[in-house]
Amino acid sequence: MAGFTGALLDRLENIETVIRQLLRAKNNLLREGKVTAVFDDGTVEVDMQGLASDRLPQLTRAGNLTEWAPLSEGERVLVLNPTGEAGRGLVLPGGYTDNFGQPHDKLGEWFKGVSGTSMKMTDEELTLSATTIRLVGNVKIEGDVLTHNSKNVGDDHKHKDVLAGPANTGEPV
Repeated sequence: MAGFTGALLDRLENIETVIRQLLRAKNNLLREGKVTAVFDDGTVEVDMQGLASDRLPQLTRAGNLTEWAPLSEGERVLVLNPTGEAGRGLVLPGGYTDNFGQPHDKLGEWFKGVSGTSMKMTDEELTLSATTIRLVGNVKIEGDVLTHNSKNVGDDHKHKDVLAGPANTGEPV
């Protein structure tokens, strides 16, 4: 009977060990953290309440449609650990904080920004705001009105002070 009891105790101890491992893995599936280092290969290191990660990839578009939006040091993130191994998962942006606040507050509008440069889209308008906007390639503008400084410069614009011959005209009206 002693052999049976010893084997049963060993088996219970093994079951308890497996349960502890499963609970640890479950607790590590999702972990909130803060980015501590950012690398130019799209990876980051994260501190998850005292548990440091290896270099982890951030989740982003990487197929025919691609996106490069690197995380920032100090940014709040969520680490997904599908295997349950803490610090060996994938990193998602984690939302606004006091250090990195909400950049826009209009529902129904899409907004992206980098410092003073931004792009905003509503159901009727796309607004690009930047010190310099560079268009590379052939540019085609279709529409009824083209304005510059509130003056019509489209294909139907008129000039003032028009003189026949080689003289310059005045500015558009």
